[in-house]
Amino acid sequence: MLIRILHKSGDDGECLRFAKEEYDLLYGSAESGPVCNTAKNEGGQKIWTGISVSEGLRVCALSNQPVGICIKRMTRRNFFAISSRFFCPGEATPKRYRFYKLWTSKAALAALTGEQLPEALKRCDYGTVSHFEFLYGYALAVAGKGQIFVGLFSDR
Repeated sequence: MLIRILHKSGDDGECLRFAKEEYDLLYGSAESGPVCNTAKNEGGQKIWTGISVSEGLRVCALSNQPVGICIKRMTRRNFFAISSRFFCPGEATPKRYRFYKLWTSKAALAALTGEQLPEALKRCDYGTVSHFEFLYGYALAVAGKGQIFVGLFSDR
């Protein structure tokens, strides 16, 4: 998995177009045109996409297999009350980092599987999720397998 951080602004379409160009450089050329949930490269291989936005940051993921992504700014909340109510038994936590690691993992899995978030919050299996700490105050999770490219765009 490759993550590239950019200080560039743009809408979802621009983010995905740029990420697709980078993906093509890494993993082979794909068709031109806008990227939606799936596209095909010249060899007929599907490319899956995902996008997530949180307070000035936009991340998009492209992969040769289904992919889900979630980024969240780690703000203060009553983590124990929220996690006790919505997460799996035994996952209740008062700790901010642990809460957001679980939340983004569950949301990325929901994006990957198409599951609704309330059902995904009850999940206890995170086998296909990678979690990253590279920006202070943000949690990022990517769910999926295969060749994954993640572009991070900052409006700041």
